[in-house]
This record gives sequence, C-alpha cells and structure tokens, in this order.
Amino acid sequence: MFLNTQLIQATNIVLSVLGFDTDNRKFMVWKGSQEVLSGLEIVRVSFDDSTKLFEHPLETGATITDHEIFTPCAISMQAYIANDDSSTLSSLENYYLSGTLLKVKAANKIVNNVVIAAKPFELNSSVFDKTLYNISLKEIIQVNPTYVGMPKAASSSNSSSVNSGVKQAEATSKPQSWLHSIIYGDQ
Repeated sequence: MFLNTQLIQATNIVLSVLGFDTDNRKFMVWKGSQEVLSGLEIVRVSFDDSTKLFEHPLETGATITDHEIFTPCAISMQAYIANDDSSTLSSLENYYLSGTLLKVKAANKIVNNVVIAAKPFELNSSVFDKTLYNISLKEIIQVNPTYVGMPKAASSSNSSSVNSGVKQAEATSKPQSWLHSIIYGDQ
C-alpha cells in the first residue's frame, strides 16, 4: 500500500513537470459535465455514507445481523461565499429552488443525483466580506415504476375479489321491523 502511494505521488510530480494539469481539489460539484459552484471557499466537508443494519436477538442472548440497506449519501459542508459574488449566490439559490440534480466529488468518492437539501447561513462580525453557509446535499434515489398486466385466472374461484367495489344491498320481502316479527313471527 505504501508503495502505491509513493508511485501515485511520483506520477503526479512527473505529470506536473511535463505540463499536464492534475486536479488535486478534494471537493467539486458538477451539473452535467460543467463544474458549478466553484466560487465556494470550502471550510469543512462532512460525508455520511452509511447503512442500516437489521439485528435480531437469539435465544442464547447473541445478536445476529441478517440484512443491510444502503442509505442515501448525505454531505454537509461549511463554505464561505463572498458578498459580491452574485454568480455563485444566484447559482446556489437556483439549484436549491429547482431541485437540480448535481454530481459531487468528495475526496475519492463521486456521488451522482445529489440535490441541495438546505442552505442556512450565519452572519458573523469577524468576517465582513463573506457569508458562512452550512450547505446540506443529499443523494436521491429515483424509482421508475413499471406496470404489468396480470393474466386472467383459470377459474372464477381463483379470481380476485378485491376490486369488486361497493355492492348495493338487495331488497328483501321479509318484514323490516322487529315489532312486526314479534307479533306475526318470521314469515
């Protein structure tokens, strides 16, 4: 592992000496193939990539884990935006309001289908020309439903009765009053 790290560092040095640009930024945002929100001055990025584990106790007192569900990635970041950077401010606002799908690179992980979930900001007297934003991004998982027609049942006893709807009561010839049935009996 140590040898691989040294090899990567040496390769980056050779590429930069030869004039090839390597991108060493640890956080980037794209819309399609175009980089956006490059005016953010990143202070801190927190990346949450986790799973939900389903655990069950056994009779012996031990616990087993038998299933896991991968939760959508959540990214929280603190970033300064200059007060006179109207381009970054309007882009952030537009992406937030329209729910634009973005692609995010955080360290060595790239996450597709990310939206801006929140963008609160904090005004501080120690910094006059910038505003500190606490931006939350969340991966969304889209579902495309498909509908499949069911074949007809082989016999009527196997057919579904769920979609039969509300049935109307049928008229009877029997008396409706309990007093009538006491006096004259059931007929």
